[in-house]
Amino acid sequence: MALQEAALADYDPSNQLWHWHATVAEYANSHFRLSEDERRAGLIALLSAWTKWLKRFPDGMGKMLFWMEEMRSNLEAEVAVCPMAKNEEAWAFLDALDAQLPSPDRTIMLREMVADVWEAKLKVLPADEEEKRAILLDNYGGALIALGQCEDALKLIQESLDIQRQLAQVNPQKFLPDLARILSNLGECYSRLGRREDALKMAEGAI
Repeated sequence: MALQEAALADYDPSNQLWHWHATVAEYANSHFRLSEDERRAGLIALLSAWTKWLKRFPDGMGKMLFWMEEMRSNLEAEVAVCPMAKNEEAWAFLDALDAQLPSPDRTIMLREMVADVWEAKLKVLPADEEEKRAILLDNYGGALIALGQCEDALKLIQESLDIQRQLAQVNPQKFLPDLARILSNLGECYSRLGRREDALKMAEGAI
């Protein structure tokens, strides 16, 4: 309350968040500079608190996009340390954040963060989770397409396709719809790269 009265911090009761005045952050950064290890440890320690906060709101709530845009730098810092945190804590945070983020083709401000979240999820995902890996590779590839990075996206979606084809051979009824979606995404990637014949083959395969 004293900080609030001194105009050094402001509390948003609806979101249960404190916002520091910019000068306070500058003062703390210049007088109490942390080492990289200390900074990383502090961010990792906050993962569970961020997870609880994100889960307070319905998935995909429109107003949440505004809040995430406002807090983007904080959230991006948390995403960056996830591969160094315990898998359970990191996955819980990334999953909660992922549920709130829009698809990359429906945002500009958060498009890079969407890609970063899916990349981080791939890094913390256990190696034997092939089904989730195929979906994440395709999602990450789609995010890179939205960012105009089609060459990098092509490699990811092709890897996703290879995994999905193996899964579909074992259980066609379950995995063929995902296979069709991945083929469509691969076709879009080829199309953006000007490879029209390859794009057509992928579209026919999806059908």
